[in-house]
Formats: sequence, C-alpha cells, structure tokens
Amino acid sequence: MKKIVFFVAAMLPALAFAHQGYPTVDRVEWVLACMQQSDKGGYELVHKCSCAIDKIAAKLKHDDYIEYSTAARGQTMRGERGNEFRDPETVKGAGAKYKKIQAEAREQCFLE
Repeated sequence: MKKIVFFVAAMLPALAFAHQGYPTVDRVEWVLACMQQSDKGGYELVHKCSCAIDKIAAKLKHDDYIEYSTAARGQTMRGERGNEFRDPETVKGAGAKYKKIQAEAREQCFLE
C-alpha cells in the first residue's frame, strides 16, 4: 500500500491544476478512498480511480466538488446531526448531483 500511495502522490502533481484547480491533496484523498472501496487492487486501479477524479473535475469546479461531496456524505449521517443534509432541498439536490456525476465517472473509467 505504501508503494501505491507514493506512486499516486508522485503522479498527481502534474495534474493538480489541470481541471478546475483541484489541489493535489484532494485528488490523492479521492483516489485512495476509491481504491479502498474496491475489492481488486493494484496498478490498474490507480489508473481507474485517477481517471474518475479527472472526470469529476472536468464537470465540477473545486468549490462545487467540496460542497456537493460534503452534501452526499452528510446525507448518510444518522440522527439529528444528519438533518441539515437530509432535509433542505438544495442540499438534497447537491448530493444527488454529486452521486450522479460520480457514478458516471466510475462507469466511464470502468470502476465496478
């Protein structure tokens, strides 16, 4: 896993601002989370996950990515704390839009 982290960290600086000004750290975090969600690992998965964040970055400005992805994650929060993410229509819409864009990116990059 350390080799993969090093590889991803070494690979992404060139792309840091290629699409909508996404900082390297946000790209690396997304790729690592993507890789952890998959049953299959390895070199090929680095490319697929990197492809997916590039697709997301092409469709969302970085500020929108932060807002929409936070809304999507917050909607799974249980209890009263999650009400702020589940109840307002604008937040619901932001979360739904992010989930759609993410699903499209995963499909385009052959992520299961």
